[in-house]
Amino acid sequence: MRAWVGDSLVTDTETWVATLAGENVGFISLGEGTVEVNGWARRFYERHGFEVVELNDGSNNEERQPEVRYAWR
Repeated sequence: MRAWVGDSLVTDTETWVATLAGENVGFISLGEGTVEVNGWARRFYERHGFEVVELNDGSNNEERQPEVRYAWR
């Protein structure tokens, strides 16, 4: 996972890191990819104006986890 984040996710997307009291507490990467299904994350994205544009069952990713793709319009 670390290799994928460092070699693919961060290099292929616009990535923002959230900090609190000098500590990294979260991040978001904006690009053409997908966001893993995660109830807390989905509520966050949707509350901030992202719209679901695609859902899949995860059969095309190495974790075999369902994914959702958002667009920020």
